[in-house]
Amino acid sequence: MSQQYDIVAPSLTASLMNPYSWALIVVLFISIVTGWNRTYAEPQEDSAQQATT
Repeated sequence: MSQQYDIVAPSLTASLMNPYSWALIVVLFISIVTGWNRTYAEPQEDSAQQATT
């Protein structure tokens, strides 16, 4: 579509110079490694009490 209006599309390297994209990648990897904002299922107390009785 940019060729119809004689607009040069930016190359992929333009996105690599953007600090926001790097910050997003850093946050993504930190959240993967640390489990940041992950919710864990809590054990149900009812099933644990039924197993012991």
